[in-house]
Amino acid sequence: MDTLKGLDFNIKAPLAAVLQASFTVATDTGTIAITDFIPQEQLSTPNNATHVSFRSAFINLDFATGIFDKSYSPISNVLLDQNLITVTLIPEQVPAGSGIQLYLLLIEFYQEVNGIQYSLKSGNYNALNLVEIL
Repeated sequence: MDTLKGLDFNIKAPLAAVLQASFTVATDTGTIAITDFIPQEQLSTPNNATHVSFRSAFINLDFATGIFDKSYSPISNVLLDQNLITVTLIPEQVPAGSGIQLYLLLIEFYQEVNGIQYSLKSGNYNALNLVEIL
């Protein structure tokens, strides 16, 4: 299973090419934290993007039975600027069950026009990665 760690679900936007910041994964809670993060400097962004959102997923999957449980973090929407921030993604709960634990990180870009954020769906920048597996 360890060979799946780092799996990118979008070949056009590997996490390592989109996010140039370190992060930690607390495997007991599923919390992913990106500390000392400057969005405009540490992200490869599409033209016209004004915001980025981060979301995590924590999944417990039993391959033998096919039973799984999942929990998502709330979406953290961030302005693409030079401010130093910390992004903390905490799943709503620890998923029930036994089996393999999967931790995923999603990054999506938006453009704000007249106060409304529109998703940039070109597919060339939005990243989804399996950041940890136990």
